[in-house]
Amino acid sequence: MPYKELLEVLKDKKITMGATRKVSSIVNDEIQIVGWKTKTSSDKKMSITIYDILNENKVPEAKVDGLTSQIIELAKRNL
Repeated sequence: MPYKELLEVLKDKKITMGATRKVSSIVNDEIQIVGWKTKTSSDKKMSITIYDILNENKVPEAKVDGLTSQIIELAKRNL
């Protein structure tokens, strides 16, 4: 998860850590599925859930889509 980018937006380490943990949990659950990197259902589930978590933590709407995509791409590249 792009912790640094999220911290710049939220300006609060405690909130950023909470959001990071939630997103990490979702990603970790999804990567247990065989072939998750190529399944559109995995992309969609992660995208919706990450989007909701970012919205709950008051990330500006203009940044939510970009951060959501960035998180999913980082997971695909690194996990």
